[in-house]
Amino acid sequence: MSSINEEYVRKKCYESESLTGGGEEEEGCSIIHFDCEVIGNSCSGGCKILLTLVTSKFEKLSLIKRHRMINEIFAMELKNNSIHALTIKGAYTPSQWEIKKTKA
Repeated sequence: MSSINEEYVRKKCYESESLTGGGEEEEGCSIIHFDCEVIGNSCSGGCKILLTLVTSKFEKLSLIKRHRMINEIFAMELKNNSIHALTIKGAYTPSQWEIKKTKA
């Protein structure tokens, strides 16, 4: 397994069929905002990921369904403990993201 870093996480998200329809280039992708922080190794040997995603694919989905969609992308890494913890800081629709940016 390759090292888990921001580039790896970005690639997994941008290549995910559930978020992009699969195989799309970053420029044509429905992911509008991507923010990721990968924090070293935990006591179990895996890393911790803090992730924020904004995509139109989250429209009409509950927050729990959005989180499940993201967790599914990293299911293998979570299962084999190469990712010890996945913290989803935000899973926003474009309109929710615009409101959040305005308030900040």
